[in-house]
Amino acid sequence: MSTSAAFCKLIRVSGFEVDTDGAELLEAGRLLATGSTALVEAIRVLCCSTLFLERPRGRYANLNVYTVRGDEWVIAFSTLNRLVNALGPCQWIALTGRDLMDNMPPGVNLGIDIQDDHSFSVPSALIAAQTFTRNGEGL
Repeated sequence: MSTSAAFCKLIRVSGFEVDTDGAELLEAGRLLATGSTALVEAIRVLCCSTLFLERPRGRYANLNVYTVRGDEWVIAFSTLNRLVNALGPCQWIALTGRDLMDNMPPGVNLGIDIQDDHSFSVPSALIAAQTFTRNGEGL
């Protein structure tokens, strides 16, 4: 089962069409990987980016949390294609990085585009310590 590129390009969020190609987040991850930017700058981009996650398995709006070597993680992807490539065809949800981080369970880290060279993570302590505003400022 493949996901059409046209379907992935645009989604409707709060009545507005939002480009979801993940280009800004991908660039922020690449800059972070090369040491050309700080994690806080990548988080600013993340806050304003659309993320795709596997739809929670239960009836309630809990996020899927994975345990890896004793640490707990929520994984998110910058595009629907990246989610499908990593997890296979699945039901999915989309939300902003800010909304995701505002609703992360305590003690859970966030992994972005985990199978790509531009992947990065946001430690749970940083998520808990920050007050994220709607426009990504205040970090």
